[in-house]
Amino acid sequence: MDLIKQLEEQMRVFGVSTQRMSLTEEKIHEFDGGLREYFFHDFDYEAALQNSLRYCEEGTVYVVTDQFGLLYYTFLIPGVYTDGEGKEMMRIGPFLTEPLKQLVSRIMEKNKLTFLQEKELEDYLYGVPWMEEMASFESLILLQVHYIYGNKGAVEVNRVEEYYGQVIQPAAPQEKESSTLTMRELEERYRKEDEMLDAIRRGNMEEAFEAQKRLVFHHVNQREGYGTLRETKNMMIISNTLYRKAVQEAAVHPAHIDRLSRSFAKKIEECVFAKDMRDLGHEMIRKYCLLVRNHSLQSYSQIVRDAINYIECNMKEPVTLKELAENGNVSVSYLATRFKKEVGQSVVDYMNEKRVFASIRYLSTTDLTISEVAERVGINDENYFSRLFKKYQGRTPKQYRNLMRAKM
Repeated sequence: MDLIKQLEEQMRVFGVSTQRMSLTEEKIHEFDGGLREYFFHDFDYEAALQNSLRYCEEGTVYVVTDQFGLLYYTFLIPGVYTDGEGKEMMRIGPFLTEPLKQLVSRIMEKNKLTFLQEKELEDYLYGVPWMEEMASFESLILLQVHYIYGNKGAVEVNRVEEYYGQVIQPAAPQEKESSTLTMRELEERYRKEDEMLDAIRRGNMEEAFEAQKRLVFHHVNQREGYGTLRETKNMMIISNTLYRKAVQEAAVHPAHIDRLSRSFAKKIEECVFAKDMRDLGHEMIRKYCLLVRNHSLQSYSQIVRDAINYIECNMKEPVTLKELAENGNVSVSYLATRFKKEVGQSVVDYMNEKRVFASIRYLSTTDLTISEVAERVGINDENYFSRLFKKYQGRTPKQYRNLMRAKM
């Protein structure tokens, strides 16, 4: 059993991050989401890591409380878990042990933070877990470390205060750029954003990723502080809004857009580490492009768009062709003709295929009966549903469910 992985899983239950670090770690600044980089600007993460490894001794757990009130547990990982590739250290945290408002007030007074710095720190700390019951939490860590070291006696605990020992200083004033340069940079930035939005609008994932790379490269020359956690979140929120507008122009129904947009808004606020933000930005582009590919109705007339949107929004109801025609304020025969011409299949065939496709999720992930699944997708006759399912999937619902379970 890999006891290190077991410890990582235990910490994940508490919502606390873990990180294995070595002297060759290239992304050490990600352990705090760039917090020290924002406040210190020239903070040397490499030196901090090397000092940690130099003075840490095997068999000792270091409980580090930094000047932001954040706590970490660190210890050297025994060689049996490192594959002989040099020293590695396990860092558990950050997390808090006192209420947020009380902590921010104390840290602000102690370090003489500016109002802007106070808000940045507060925004960061909102995403850090709060450990109210420390005694049992620490006991769990020490017990697991005891097993990791192979039951070689008691684990020593060394508590370290103000480990980083630097005074927080306000950001140095920047030289004012000329308005001409600023305008050129803004124009270039908006041009690159338009290229990316156009690719998303067309559902072209490859072009969207290429445009994103060019936009990120352009941001390298932006003002210092661009990459702080709060500002990155704000930029991501703006991107989420722009992406949803782009796919709306691709005639994707607002119901699909709103569902995805809300999901990303929640994920953005839950991010704590810089790497998570970059991964989320990549995921946003991919899923918005897929939304266009799967749900864009741009090539259809407004009458057909209205019919398709009505079908998708009322999938659980037994919608009729007459009902669709009345909703679109057209005759049944006119709707049927236009629909078949533009979509390539009749309204009834389209509805049936969509219902069968929607039923697959219930068959694969729930224990609902075949009859209950049929009702969930707007078909009240189980036998009719089974015949339709076999028509479009080549097997009965029961055969499909058994096949999926056999693969698990």
